[in-house]
Amino acid sequence: MIRFQRVYAACFPIALLVACGSGATSDAADDGGDSETGDGDGDGDGDGDGDGDGDGDGDGDGDGDGDGDSDDSCGDGVTGPSEQCDDGNDVDSDECTSECVLAACGDGFVQEGVEACDDANTDDDDGCSSLCAIEICGDGIQQASEKCDDGNAADGDGCSEVCDFEPKLVFVSSQLYDGNLGGLAGADAKCHALADAAELPGTYLAWLSTDEANGTPATRFTQWAGPYVKVDEVSVADNWADLIDGDLDSQIDKTELGDAAPIGTTNCSGGNFPTVWTGTGVAGTLIGPQTCNNWTSNGPDNAFWGLASEVDPDLIPPSAWTEWCTGPGCSSLSSLYCFQQ
Repeated sequence: MIRFQRVYAACFPIALLVACGSGATSDAADDGGDSETGDGDGDGDGDGDGDGDGDGDGDGDGDGDGDGDSDDSCGDGVTGPSEQCDDGNDVDSDECTSECVLAACGDGFVQEGVEACDDANTDDDDGCSSLCAIEICGDGIQQASEKCDDGNAADGDGCSEVCDFEPKLVFVSSQLYDGNLGGLAGADAKCHALADAAELPGTYLAWLSTDEANGTPATRFTQWAGPYVKVDEVSVADNWADLIDGDLDSQIDKTELGDAAPIGTTNCSGGNFPTVWTGTGVAGTLIGPQTCNNWTSNGPDNAFWGLASEVDPDLIPPSAWTEWCTGPGCSSLSSLYCFQQ
């Protein structure tokens, strides 16, 4: 015998009859009143958890944090997709900055134990170098306030301990020689020997020119960016450019010992002047063929001399220091100009 059960559906005025034992239930009885999904949870997704995403966690985004997006929070200790690093803090002085970017020189953060400074750029000459080191004299980086920086704080190497150019010494030889100087090499050796005997620093070359390759001061001298001075520290020229402009700060009239230039035996202007073998113009180049056969002759060949004394510019041009007199007389005696390199 079939019995009928009367069931009243919520919110409906109509009673639905379901045959007991038929294996069927009414929708209203089965879903607990959810008319949208028929799943009994009232969330519209059919999974029985009430979250609407089908994963049972109640967040709606699939990652379990309830925010609806992926986890990429700087400082949480987890390196997210958009982060280079994440060390779980907001400290800028360690290997991972508070912006979750790997620390690097030029980022504006001083990395402890690694950088001495960081000015947010990789420029030199601004107090903090491109290596994030504090710029000082002797670090090998020339700053605007330095004339030179050779990477050390030593004197005697051309750049002083305060990063200023050290002067190069110039002297007129205390010894007189005839025109056979043994060529440029022989003349250089004479200069160097005199400097050694006077305990002057450095190496020296003679201010002479020949017609040989690299046979002039302009081609074989160090063209110094710093000053040239006599042994009494009186300035001769501010630098190479000043040396060859034809007008010295003072005449080269002191020997390696600090004495006055010796008097030569030439007949220039009647003789009795401190003459110097040169063969060289004010620019440091060969002035002509008057070189005592490239300084290997003491015969009747022609030569060119300079004048190693202060002159009246109204009477004698400033260039006379190197190009004053010419004529035969390689057997006569004169000095040499010697320049520290």
